[in-house]
Amino acid sequence: MKWFSVTILLLLFIGLLLYLIPGLGTKEEKSDFKVQVVTTQGGFGYRIFNGEKILIKQDFIPAVQGDKPFATAKDAQLIGNLVAQKLSNSESPVVHLKEIENLNITLPVN
Repeated sequence: MKWFSVTILLLLFIGLLLYLIPGLGTKEEKSDFKVQVVTTQGGFGYRIFNGEKILIKQDFIPAVQGDKPFATAKDAQLIGNLVAQKLSNSESPVVHLKEIENLNITLPVN
């Protein structure tokens, strides 16, 4: 009976350590994806870098018909961050209109 109690306590202790110490017991890769907001003709866009290499040059709002730049640097940063997060998670970097709306990005009026 004592052996059983010691085993349970040891498992609980290991579980607590794994919970309290982030990254312990998991293999987490740090991504080098960086977002840079740029001024474009009529607004803003973003670049996504992996180290020193430009992966994505986005001068216009994705998923919006026509070549419409972002109205604010903050909007470009938000979508750039979303795309960088997707890349870090090995997901497709495609941005959908619903995601743009969920982030309250200012859309051009046609």
